[in-house]
Amino acid sequence: MTGVIQLGDVIKLGELAWTVYEYGWTKEHNAGENYRDFGADVHTLHRSLAELEKAVSRAQESLRNHGASDTDSLGGDRHSLLEIIGDYNATLRECYRLLEDNRRYAQATGPIRNIDWNLNIMPQVEHLRSRIQMHTSRIQHVLKPFQM
Repeated sequence: MTGVIQLGDVIKLGELAWTVYEYGWTKEHNAGENYRDFGADVHTLHRSLAELEKAVSRAQESLRNHGASDTDSLGGDRHSLLEIIGDYNATLRECYRLLEDNRRYAQATGPIRNIDWNLNIMPQVEHLRSRIQMHTSRIQHVLKPFQM
């Protein structure tokens, strides 16, 4: 029958209402907090890269102290390192673009902005977060021998 509301329709509408509520009003879907958390993830990658830079500098200094000259190749193979940890420059450029393009979410947000963030921006954030975690994890694996 046309015009009769079916039980399945009521259930779907209820689910939609719940999703809208979650995306708009719950703490874990707050756009401002998610924006700041994403920025913190980028900062974690920065710290890992800084640790890597220090480890490489210490290794170069150790080589010099043991007789290597500045004309020797002390920098290692950058291409191999990028194969191991991935193209973090591309990831960071994409993160920068996303953060810059969405600065409005850094401020206090309301339900409409939260819903917009969760539907349109959060999938990109989740993708970039997984890449950041991959880079960070691989950097930590590279650093492990230097920590002994």
